[in-house]
Amino acid sequence: MKSVISRIVILSILALISTSACTSLVKQTSSVITIAGNTLQYEMHGRGDQSLLFIHGWSNTHHVWDEQIKTFSKDYRVIVLDLPGFGTSRNNRGTWTMDAFGKDVAATINHLDLEEVILVGFSMGGPISIEAAKQVPHKIKGIVLVDVLQNPETTYSKDEIAAITTAYMDAVNKPTLDKVKPFFKTRQEELSRKYIAMVKDVPKTGWEESLRNCLVWLNQSSVESLKSLNIPILAINADQYPTDEMVFRKYNPAFKARIIQGVYHVVFWELPEKFNQYLKESVEDIQQLSR
Repeated sequence: MKSVISRIVILSILALISTSACTSLVKQTSSVITIAGNTLQYEMHGRGDQSLLFIHGWSNTHHVWDEQIKTFSKDYRVIVLDLPGFGTSRNNRGTWTMDAFGKDVAATINHLDLEEVILVGFSMGGPISIEAAKQVPHKIKGIVLVDVLQNPETTYSKDEIAAITTAYMDAVNKPTLDKVKPFFKTRQEELSRKYIAMVKDVPKTGWEESLRNCLVWLNQSSVESLKSLNIPILAINADQYPTDEMVFRKYNPAFKARIIQGVYHVVFWELPEKFNQYLKESVEDIQQLSR
């Protein structure tokens, strides 16, 4: 298997969901009906002029961003959502592609009448943020990818896609400490137990399809999608696998990656303060590049 993106995707099943409530300056919870009659749940926090829309990864909910909500809602308008099939959003749909998820995010942006949005996409949320930007390019100021697309030219064979999908679905359907602990650099048992508690009783409609389609997107759509966007794209990645900035800049000349040392895939959970620092810097970079 290809070592970079396949590792990234498998680690995306291990993003932790905090069960504690967020404290922010302003919280508005609502829902928006998107394509296929699917009810998508979102939360909006804060009152800042700049809107940050956070998109979670595969097997996650918006709660992966709890620490970021508390920090960034002080100065920004923060929007988080549960993608269809995850968290409190419904799973009554038949299409689980990155394009379909991108339309869900775009519908949320239109519903809230947001302008000059910066999208923050973790793992599978990275491809989704790119697809959302294609839907409403006039409303997107930039994208911050989080530990995904270290090399946008990586591809997979059909056998690799089948093997990855089978292994990851087993990990979420029958999670154990032995399966989960190796994917955290710090506090392995603590974080693994939280993850296991999160996934063991959760409906998984659409999970296999969305994972497979994420890999298909990486094969077939990543390069052309990047080339189609004329906005700054930055990244915050773990140092676990190398980021090829030169390859990425072939498709987005402004690309720059900030690397967090000593963590694995869920960079914003293992070192939230460092991640928040890098995200603030990335937001400021995008604002400067967009002037």
